[in-house]
Amino acid sequence: MSPKFQVPSLKEETRDGGLETRGSLINGRGNWIPACAGMTTSLVPTESVIPGKAAGRDPGSSIYETSSGSSSPASSLQGFTLLEVLVAMAVLAVALVTLLGLHNRSLLLTIRAQRLSTGTLLAQEMLTRTQLEGVQAARRTTGDFAELYPGQYPEFRWYRSVRAAPIRGLWEVQVGVSWGPRADETCELTVFTPLEER
Repeated sequence: MSPKFQVPSLKEETRDGGLETRGSLINGRGNWIPACAGMTTSLVPTESVIPGKAAGRDPGSSIYETSSGSSSPASSLQGFTLLEVLVAMAVLAVALVTLLGLHNRSLLLTIRAQRLSTGTLLAQEMLTRTQLEGVQAARRTTGDFAELYPGQYPEFRWYRSVRAAPIRGLWEVQVGVSWGPRADETCELTVFTPLEER
């Protein structure tokens, strides 16, 4: 059974032209029905009943007015336009390209730092070997590390020069290690040290 409750009627006029409130019932189907026998009221759809102004009265009175109802939630939802989607994809593509470029540059800098550290260590080792060999080290000026470290440093090559310094008893020893054709792919060490003649 549909629930019923008593609300004021909107269709009865008074003698002076105003509105007269008379009891009526509203059923669950949304129609006005008379509350008692002999009461004549017109059937008015009851989509929603809200307090409001009727016949010049303020909203605080007992007179109610009907409203056609608010818009559905589905109609208030709005999607993205094609232009907005294209702009978002363009911004995302630019951001991804920038991030990939920074990542590649970071990898290149890391590899360069590793090779520079390896070249410096190998140059120091060759400098120590030159000091141990003495003046006889001047006979060999270039080479690689295949004999010392087989298969470990195939791209690294060394070169050195040994010549007498202006000060008697000292020799200028210059050792360099390169791992590429560019100038920044070379590490050089120079030292003035006494060398034994063997």
